[in-house]
Amino acid sequence: MAFVFGTRACVNGRRALRRVGSCDEEARTESGRLVRACKSGRARNVTAHRVRTGVRASAGSSSSAIEVGRTRESSSTAELLELAEDVVRWLEENGVDTSGVAVKSERVEGSVELSAAQTARPDADLLVVPLSLCITADSARSALGSAVGSLRDEPSPGQQEILIALQLLAELSKGDASQFAPFIRRLTADGVRTSLPMAWTRGEITLLRGSPSYRAALDMKHSVTEEYELLRETVFADSPSVFDEDTCSLDAYIWAKGVALSQAVHLPSPVNGPALVPLATEVQFEQGATGSSNAAISITRVGWRREPHACVRSTKSIESKDVALYKRFPESLQTAADQLLNLGFVCASAAVDCVELTFGISQLDPFADDKADILAQQKLGEEVGFRVFSDEVLDVTKDMLQLARLISVTALDAFLLEAVFRGDVWDFMSLPVSADNELAACEMIKVACEASLEEYIDDGDEEDAVTDSSGEKAQFARRVVSGEKAILRDVIQAIEEEISAIDAKEYYQDRRLRELDLLRPVDESEIVDSDGTRRAGQAFDDYY
Repeated sequence: MAFVFGTRACVNGRRALRRVGSCDEEARTESGRLVRACKSGRARNVTAHRVRTGVRASAGSSSSAIEVGRTRESSSTAELLELAEDVVRWLEENGVDTSGVAVKSERVEGSVELSAAQTARPDADLLVVPLSLCITADSARSALGSAVGSLRDEPSPGQQEILIALQLLAELSKGDASQFAPFIRRLTADGVRTSLPMAWTRGEITLLRGSPSYRAALDMKHSVTEEYELLRETVFADSPSVFDEDTCSLDAYIWAKGVALSQAVHLPSPVNGPALVPLATEVQFEQGATGSSNAAISITRVGWRREPHACVRSTKSIESKDVALYKRFPESLQTAADQLLNLGFVCASAAVDCVELTFGISQLDPFADDKADILAQQKLGEEVGFRVFSDEVLDVTKDMLQLARLISVTALDAFLLEAVFRGDVWDFMSLPVSADNELAACEMIKVACEASLEEYIDDGDEEDAVTDSSGEKAQFARRVVSGEKAILRDVIQAIEEEISAIDAKEYYQDRRLRELDLLRPVDESEIVDSDGTRRAGQAFDDYY
């Protein structure tokens, strides 16, 4: 059978059909550039790639006055609330009006949330924070100066998060002498939102085996470790007074990188990138159905000079005090796997499940060139990925069948690949071609799903992995894996229904005959008997 298949990670919304490109390959390529840059020029032009499908930073330890890595269990709600209130006082001491918001304990033990302290109309600024009190890539360059001079000046994928992480480490090294000390203490105490899978043990990552997020987590774990080693040999070694050796451990860097990835928000111009905004990090993601959010973090202009400030802004009317503020999930973080990999948790009520199945033309297919040309006309490559969301299984299965029919065309149906049909053949594939072709196309998709299901972790391995994992990590991993497996089973069920209906389907030849009005009883006037034909021939011979 002429096909190849596989599964890939799901990112960037609901595009069901696309040209296959490997985020993992991009990550490894970009990481390789960082390696070469560091080794060839003392980290000149260092950059790194943020894997779009995720990361999770864990807590480490430090001899600094500020302790890194206090876990959820060691930081009670009361402690977190006290630290958040310290941030409020710190902002007020720096001239920030915090009367529009309040911090309070969240319903979930071990976390706090930001709420509105007064009623507000839509688009009202509830909290306005000067950019000088935020941590951004620009603030890192300004604060660290020549210590990060070896990093690229121009923005590149992942570099802004690295700069933010470096400033976090520098401020961590200063301890209580840091300008941002209250904010840093609050960030280090939150072990929940900085527990990204890149900091899990390999045993814990095994809980994701079979899922595309398994490979993404391993790649990110490797990438962040490699980043740290390269920075340690270059940036840290060149500036020991800025980056204290005892403080800037691998665990501390993973924490800092995790904070930059999971808690920073993207701000528009003039920041044009991620930013850690004090108190805004307490705004939780929306719960339940999309649309429950009531706040956003953005930029506002203040004073006659219209100086840019970060702000927490209401997106809808807030009718009463003490209403918790919730922000929307970014479009790229709608799936359970993306939330786990990028944020370190899964919102059970807001996340959707998604898998991606990839099909391609085999180079051994005698009609590979023709099929590739047809796909190229549709702006598709020789491998095509389908994102299958839990609520779109039937629709995407139909799209997959269209491609699978083309890939499964053999000599019996090869006339459809002729140049005369080139402009129409893709549309032909949206409907059954022939019984043999339909069966082959269905089996292709079914085999791909079954092969993917077999790759997932089995119960025995899961028990071993769970012993090396916190209950929360295992819970999130099960949420991702179970959702993906359910989709694959739903696709198999949909394909089996297609197979059971093969005898009842109308195929290309029947459709063509019907279009030519030939699928009907023959009228008697259209019948020419053999004797009449013979007599007509004899008469012709008599005359000539």
